[in-house]
Amino acid sequence: MRLAAIVVLAALFAGLAFSPQAPSLVPSYVGSARCLSCHTVFPGAFTYIATEIPKTGHSNALKAVTGSAPTYPANTSPTAIQAPSGTLWTDFSYVVGGYGWKAHFVRSTGKVYTAGNDAQQNVADGTRAPFRQGEDVAYDFTCFRCHTTAPSETGSWNGNAGDMLGTFLEAGVRCEACHGPGSDHANNPGGAKPPNQGQALTLGACQGCHTIDGVSSVVQVSDGFVLSQQQANEFRISQHGNGDGVDLQCGTCHNPHVAVHYPDVAGAGRSGISTPCQTCHPGQQVLLNDAPKAIECVDCHMPKATKSALGGPVGNGRMGDVATHIFSINPAPVTREAMFNPGGTEVAIDGEGVGAVTLDFVCLRCHTDKDVTWAGDHAPTVHSANGMHTASESNADVPVSYTLGQNYPNPFNPSTNVDFSLPETAAVTLKVFDASGRLMGTVVDQTMPAGFHTVLLDASGLATGVYLYELRAGDFTATRKMVVSR
Repeated sequence: MRLAAIVVLAALFAGLAFSPQAPSLVPSYVGSARCLSCHTVFPGAFTYIATEIPKTGHSNALKAVTGSAPTYPANTSPTAIQAPSGTLWTDFSYVVGGYGWKAHFVRSTGKVYTAGNDAQQNVADGTRAPFRQGEDVAYDFTCFRCHTTAPSETGSWNGNAGDMLGTFLEAGVRCEACHGPGSDHANNPGGAKPPNQGQALTLGACQGCHTIDGVSSVVQVSDGFVLSQQQANEFRISQHGNGDGVDLQCGTCHNPHVAVHYPDVAGAGRSGISTPCQTCHPGQQVLLNDAPKAIECVDCHMPKATKSALGGPVGNGRMGDVATHIFSINPAPVTREAMFNPGGTEVAIDGEGVGAVTLDFVCLRCHTDKDVTWAGDHAPTVHSANGMHTASESNADVPVSYTLGQNYPNPFNPSTNVDFSLPETAAVTLKVFDASGRLMGTVVDQTMPAGFHTVLLDASGLATGVYLYELRAGDFTATRKMVVSR
């Protein structure tokens, strides 16, 4: 299998052969195709770089439009990217994003599309939203320095030098965006290393893009969620990155050549996490009724408290669409207001410069029928001295079968409740379809514990009519009708 992959790549890049020469004084970029002609497999990790990198968010940060919708790797874009209403694909040169969270559209004039109410597409469920409506937004170096490889402030990518937008080598964050210009190494592989050798996975290398308004201990908040793309700032207010001697680097945990948001679906064992939490925190386990609970460290310590495109209430809890990098948990029976400063504009930090996520994000997004008082009773002792704790839940809290209840109220405007029960921990999806079977949105897509759950379904973006909501959990599937009445 590995030999076949190498043979195919050799054929693809046969026209890119080079002759060794002395290293240049000013290294230049050679493009990812040149890099991948040799670097097909990541040493020691059994990772096929040439096939895995295209599935990552970095590679899909910017996609070229050539008269039709750009294509994304299989299983990495839940809904098809569609041009805004009243426009044609020929009006655009690039799509920003389109992978995982949201997509924006860049005109061939160099301006970001901001007209109308559908300038942003929320990728997870296909809904649309305004984006800086009516503003004149240029897609220039300020923006694409984090979406491309080898960005430069000189020239203009759209061919009109007078626009002074800047230029770049490749759309998407490709090999040389992290490893540095590769000409010296390509011309002398045995004698010249990439300029960022050993530095590509450090916090210092990544934080230039994974921040808002500069790297600091300020983590911005909006609409009751942490704003996305602040991983560096979040890390700085965590116990792993606040300078107390146990600082980690991005590469400590991440394998950058494999997708994290969309894990390997081929069952080949490839993972975007190279070092799981248990490596440094062995023996940490949560028991439920004396049996191991099927959750991972990141389920609680990296809850989706961040919002890129979608986020809102889930029962008595709240859930965004991006995992936080704050890690610490506030075990007190308090809600998100205690997580933020009095103005609700920043994550609050204690005297040691550390922030913490509250239990409505940590516990109640799964235990949807509970409240923070219940969560506060259990959270402080989830990890006892020997790393284990038996939660005081009775078997009466566990249903005997899967069920999907009729939504209430029904008809409704604009929101309704949906009850369902799980007899065991299961991967759950709750989706809404129109009467013709077209997917209108995904309400739940996560692993949830056994129990009775209630989800608030917000149909603000749906027109009057009959819709179907479908629950899938384990081998169970059920569908019911609901009516939106304006």
